Amino acid sequence: MALWAAIGHQLRNPHGLGGRWTGRFMRVVNRVPNELAVDALRLTSLDVALDLGCGPGQAIALMAERAWMVHGLDQSSTMLTQARQANLKSIARGRVILRRGTFDKLPYANAAWTRSWLPT
Repeated sequence: MALWAAIGHQLRNPHGLGGRWTGRFMRVVNRVPNELAVDALRLTSLDVALDLGCGPGQAIALMAERAWMVHGLDQSSTMLTQARQANLKSIARGRVILRRGTFDKLPYANAAWTRSWLPT
């Protein structure tokens, strides 16, 4: 039971060496679901997207190919490090913004993240 508890803990909030391995595992097992989910969104170059629990950032990379702006939020600094590495070019272009936070206390004012980044 201790092994499953440790795995569950890492999946909830990846950290340390185990968290880095969890991120690698997530990239593999979530590849197809991420592709299907992003395809279903039908994002356009005018869209702004928010990925809650962005993990290692592969869905963000897919969305950044289509959307005007993508925001990623995760509580794990380990996952945000991997997401930054996966999205270096889009971050440098100002098209991807990553933030640390939790779902119960989003670090955005109501709808502010969309209004502040819409093209004029």
